[in-house]
Amino acid sequence: MKIENIINVLNKDNLIKEKNVKNDTISYITYNSKDVKDNTLFICKGFTFKEDYLIDAKKNGATLYVSEKKYDIDMDYIIVSDVRKSMALIAKEFYKLDRPLTKIGITGTKGKTTTVYFIKNILEEHFKTKTAYISTISYYTGKEVKESVNTTPESLDLNRYFKEIEENGLSSVVMEVSSQAEKLNRIYSQNFSYGAFLNIGIDHISKTEHENFDDYLNCKINFLKKCDKVFVYQETDYFDRIKENLPDKNIITFGFDDSCNYVINQIESNNDELSFKVNDKSYKIKIKGVFNCINASCAIAICSEMKISYDEIYNGLYNTIVPGRMEYVKDFICPIIVDYAHNKLSIETLISSLRTEYKNKNFKLVMGLPGDKAKNRRSELASLFDKFSKVYLTMDHPGYEEVEDICNEVISYVNCDTPYEIITDRTCAIDTCMKEAAKDDVILILGKGSEDYQLIKGQKIPYEGDIKVVNKIMEDTYGKN
Repeated sequence: MKIENIINVLNKDNLIKEKNVKNDTISYITYNSKDVKDNTLFICKGFTFKEDYLIDAKKNGATLYVSEKKYDIDMDYIIVSDVRKSMALIAKEFYKLDRPLTKIGITGTKGKTTTVYFIKNILEEHFKTKTAYISTISYYTGKEVKESVNTTPESLDLNRYFKEIEENGLSSVVMEVSSQAEKLNRIYSQNFSYGAFLNIGIDHISKTEHENFDDYLNCKINFLKKCDKVFVYQETDYFDRIKENLPDKNIITFGFDDSCNYVINQIESNNDELSFKVNDKSYKIKIKGVFNCINASCAIAICSEMKISYDEIYNGLYNTIVPGRMEYVKDFICPIIVDYAHNKLSIETLISSLRTEYKNKNFKLVMGLPGDKAKNRRSELASLFDKFSKVYLTMDHPGYEEVEDICNEVISYVNCDTPYEIITDRTCAIDTCMKEAAKDDVILILGKGSEDYQLIKGQKIPYEGDIKVVNKIMEDTYGKN
């Protein structure tokens, strides 16, 4: 690729402050010094970037770097005012698409992954082939399913995925769009055909994420400005503010009020299924939780606007199973539910839904909280203690913090008499809770869903996964599998 093309796209956004470029072309782009090939353009980005990374990149074959800072290294350079915006533009130019790609983006504090899976399965019913998707759990660009690193990938990776989708003959992609994706310019210069806003609750407020709730909400609204068609759950908090900030958008609404474009009604729980209607058309899903009818109605609204048939939407929804979302473990003394719910809004919504299904039951919680980020969740989890008969605090991606310190901070905010136990090993916490279970209990194991690792002091440590741990305990202790 000609370097002149890169300079042109950066100049259009007035990002270049200084440059010294002698070469004419580059063959590859990356921000990872371990992923450098001959004649690579290396992007110096990240809060923890070190000059050593650039030195390593040069040794490995990098010939040009893009950075907000000039380094005393004999190498071609382009100094920019915003390296993340620059990376997004460079990646979009390097992985330039030859034909339009239908992009469907889903944002919200909870429900993004489930909604992505609903839409993915509907599109597969419609196109009779696999559909590209990008979720918190995994992503698929046309060849194989791979594990995700971020909810929304870095802009360089995202544009590469889009190119892979095109090269593999697929015409659309449905993806989660986090608030961080907007804040960190991972979707800078992108346009989405369809965008949905599910809900909003206080989350991801910290020094390394969003400084306050307004920033968090505004990032989600700014994503919607990138969408041609916008879908919003009408009962969400701050609905009026969303409308005010999108005056040029014809917002399509879904929800329970009769004024919505897509009205949810007649929800019924039958065994392992939920049945409901949207605009007098009947649907069924195999995922429990009334709130999942809202996620499904979002998928129905988007796919209906895409002119996908009722039968294809019905079948796509009904055949959807989401790993780590509302997974029920049967044949135990009491119900065990594993779910990814990890913030106040998602936990409150989950409990509210389960209370209608399990009346007069004692709810026990096994859960940990992450280190290094989203520290607002600690006081919020403490405020939910009175909803449980007992809480088992444990590990969940402690990062560079100590698990016991995280748990003790949660306890410092507790203002009720709910008994609790700190068991730092997650498997032991689950085992203890199950051994103490009674037939009138409901056990909730929350926060990790299908995740099979723990992030500890910069290392990705393997973990069996909550469902596998539960099944193993049942087999070893109770002779059931």
